[in-house]
Amino acid sequence: MDGIDDTILLQYLDGVLAEKDIQAVDAWACESEEHRKYLEDLYYATEVVARYNVLKDINTSKSLANVNKKINARSHHQLVQLYSKRVALGIAAFLVGAVMMFGYFRYSNQSANYMVQTAKGDHVKVLLPDGSQVDVNENSSLSYYSGLFSKNREVDLKGEAYFEVKHDKTHPFIVSHKGVEARVLGTKFNIQTKNNLFIATLIEGSLKVSQKDTKEEFLMKPNQQVVVNTGTHGANIEDVLDANESIFWVSGRMSYKDKRLEYIVESLKSQYNIEVKFANDLVKDQRFTCSFSTENSVEDIFKILSMTHHFVYQIDKDTIFIE
Repeated sequence: MDGIDDTILLQYLDGVLAEKDIQAVDAWACESEEHRKYLEDLYYATEVVARYNVLKDINTSKSLANVNKKINARSHHQLVQLYSKRVALGIAAFLVGAVMMFGYFRYSNQSANYMVQTAKGDHVKVLLPDGSQVDVNENSSLSYYSGLFSKNREVDLKGEAYFEVKHDKTHPFIVSHKGVEARVLGTKFNIQTKNNLFIATLIEGSLKVSQKDTKEEFLMKPNQQVVVNTGTHGANIEDVLDANESIFWVSGRMSYKDKRLEYIVESLKSQYNIEVKFANDLVKDQRFTCSFSTENSVEDIFKILSMTHHFVYQIDKDTIFIE
């Protein structure tokens, strides 16, 4: 790059420069958008190589060659597809680190705009540039907007994703969808967007959900859920029995230990979008320790439960009657 050597820039990113040299690089980066973008791209490229070395033990010369290749191709749009049915590791997760995925992954380096898209049946686990981890559910897309000098870490979500956000008090992490924002510093939560609904469920930490149009805000605590209708702008917050149930899809298992049938049914109602009616309260108090795959049908689940405790059930479309 004109005006400054790449070796100096790499040392700057590695934190080994003297103070006067650091100031010189800072001044150079502020001279133009081209300089700032070049330094940012170099940062992302070195992160790719650093994480790839951990996985593949690449030698130094090959790593430097990969860095230069990434720099030269920084404006090139790339598409990566992985069709493995096992968890795979990749080097193109938002230009940083490892990707563990089932199905389809892509990224584009356009103004620090990185995107993951999943098809039906796909489940993607990604590591964002800031160190946060995200599980992206099927039929979803996640766009990450951030630069080396950005104030915020911003994500746009369509579909469903589970976030484990790395704590950074100076750079809030923002998930947005149709004018609704969830803002955090560091926490664990699940967000689902469907049918004009924005559903945030907090597992750990704190989360603030707000609407741009109405200015309404909710400060959430663990085991709480906020539902916002992006069409009508109606919103409410409520307590949930166990926020971890909102992320059964991440592990692929629904597990219950010594839980009442009424409790399990409430969980299944949200998972399968069904209604359940009890003929008497005695059945509700039966307790179960069980585990099911999220791929099991609701018919399979109730068949197993009824065989264990011998209750009778009937299924009429989306309603289950238990007696």
